[in-house]
Amino acid sequence: MSRTVVRLGLVCLTLLAAVALARACSIPVFRVAILDPRWRPEPYEFVLLHRGALDETSRELLKGFNDYLDKNEGHVNCVLQVVDLDKEPPAEMQELLEKHPGATLPYLTVRYPAATGIKVDLWSGPFTDAPLRALLESPLRSELSKRLLAGESAVWVLIECGDTAKDKAAFDILNISIKKLESDLKLPEATEEDLKKFERPGSPPLRLAFSALRLKRDDPAEKWLVEMFLGMEEDLKASKEPILFPVYGRGIALYALLGKGIHAENITKAAEFITGECSCEVKRLNPGKDLLIAANWDTNEPLPGLENFLPPSLDIVEIQGGGATGVIKCVNCEPARWYDEGGVLFAIACGLGLGFVAMLGTGFYMLYRGKGLL
Repeated sequence: MSRTVVRLGLVCLTLLAAVALARACSIPVFRVAILDPRWRPEPYEFVLLHRGALDETSRELLKGFNDYLDKNEGHVNCVLQVVDLDKEPPAEMQELLEKHPGATLPYLTVRYPAATGIKVDLWSGPFTDAPLRALLESPLRSELSKRLLAGESAVWVLIECGDTAKDKAAFDILNISIKKLESDLKLPEATEEDLKKFERPGSPPLRLAFSALRLKRDDPAEKWLVEMFLGMEEDLKASKEPILFPVYGRGIALYALLGKGIHAENITKAAEFITGECSCEVKRLNPGKDLLIAANWDTNEPLPGLENFLPPSLDIVEIQGGGATGVIKCVNCEPARWYDEGGVLFAIACGLGLGFVAMLGTGFYMLYRGKGLL
């Protein structure tokens, strides 16, 4: 390949990146993430496989689950698909069953949003054994949404490793760092045009604020939230170190800082991204993965809890430690699509201009994160 062609390619890439950056917004990333409806959380996939008529227990459980999801009108990020394998289902559903040999029907699988590319199930098993309340709600998730809806820029969740000294050291570093960042960082000077674009009644106050939460790996009330976090990256479940996730917007976990990687420089880099200008308003071209959280991100009004819909005999999971509410499905809330968010040219520009940088950055980050060098 000639140098001329290479140079021309670099020039084109630079121009495309410039086009993408031209759509930069003077509003901080965390503010766009919580106020822009195009940043609605991607749905977790609940797939119920069965053959023929459901038994009475399963019908009762399914009715309660469906009634709850309908009542919440898309304020919870999951979709429920009920598949009768006797009625010529799509081939992918038969393949899904084959991935679970010996499965007892009716069988439920709970999968991460398709956009994450995560292939492992969050949970799978017989439908009547499904820990629905623990999968869909927990005290810490309730507290997370409460803080984000109060205007906090990010909530930093430290997943403890069980080593008291390591956990304390990591939490101390985190608290010292975020206190300093609250003083040192400055929010972008927002233009009047951008402020108006993201106005809505009852929106959280615009402020720079951080807080921290500690999460024990063996907390029974948070079992599936811990699993959710640890399944987001391949090496996390095997780690014996504390793990830190900054969470912003409508429950987006930015990325994990692991062990020696939990230090002031890395915390600062994450905070600078979250509080800096939003360089690309297309959600899927920004880093992070959605947590499964029930919250009314638009009005902050309380949602009915799942316990109001499951028959008492089927309410098989008791949440200890708090009364979080929520569940997850949106029949009417499909995930945002790239062609709704700026057009084909803009999507191509963002993809090429920012994707190249993201690819290099991700590779560098994954190489050095665990060594504490990044």
